[in-house]
Amino acid sequence: MSRLRTWLNPGEPFSVAEGLVSTIILIGAVTLLIFPLKRIIAPPALDGIYIPALLFLMAKGGLRLGAVASVLGALAFSYFHVAPVHTLNGFFSECVAFFAVLAGGFYIAQLSGRARMAEERRRQEALARRRMLTVADEERQRVVRDLHDGAQQRLVAAVAILRAALGKFRPRRS
Repeated sequence: MSRLRTWLNPGEPFSVAEGLVSTIILIGAVTLLIFPLKRIIAPPALDGIYIPALLFLMAKGGLRLGAVASVLGALAFSYFHVAPVHTLNGFFSECVAFFAVLAGGFYIAQLSGRARMAEERRRQEALARRRMLTVADEERQRVVRDLHDGAQQRLVAAVAILRAALGKFRPRRS
């Protein structure tokens, strides 16, 4: 479950392997989703179903992964859904549509990168604050320890010396 949360978290970028596997899975899932929808909607209108998957992949994996996903999406859509099926006749026309999404995704990829950098900066600042608080706390404990061990001991010794001195100067009652 935590692996799924990490996969869905927009702040955590994909590794190369995770990105490629996720691309294949998402493009495959969308391609399979289109098959039953072709009975209701004309296939050329269904290429927009790839857009959320492409935008997600661009946000998580950056522009290169988005370009790979766009090409795979255009290949899958033109091969399985554009007449005549099982040919790549519509590949170049589909590439135009998919690369238009890629151009929009460029902006999303930049925003995601900036958000990741801002999050990393906030994390580093919080870590630095924690370190400063730890150092300040350790210094406070050292001062308390020095007061207890040093000044308090000297004060007790001074009081004992004063009592002894006062005892010598007071007249004794017999």
